[in-house]
Amino acid sequence: MDKSEKRGFAPKSFLRFTAIELGPGCETSNWLVEIAYRTPITLGMIWWHSPLGCYAFFPKPDTIYETTCLRGIANFCERQTETQRRMGKAKAG
Repeated sequence: MDKSEKRGFAPKSFLRFTAIELGPGCETSNWLVEIAYRTPITLGMIWWHSPLGCYAFFPKPDTIYETTCLRGIANFCERQTETQRRMGKAKAG
């Protein structure tokens, strides 16, 4: 993990992933996805999608994405899915 990821930014992009406080009984994390520009722009949310068994991005309507942005969101979802699965195995074992 590089310094930009520790601050909640995807490497080499303006993406920012902000963890959202979990309510009682919630076992998985949720994130707000924004472009951290002069004025932050909310792109959507990331949360656990049980039917798929992974974290998924749920974009706001009328948002447009280019490949670097999509790749950053996909990489974030993959890392968080791997972390969640490791945590699930640790609880089960």
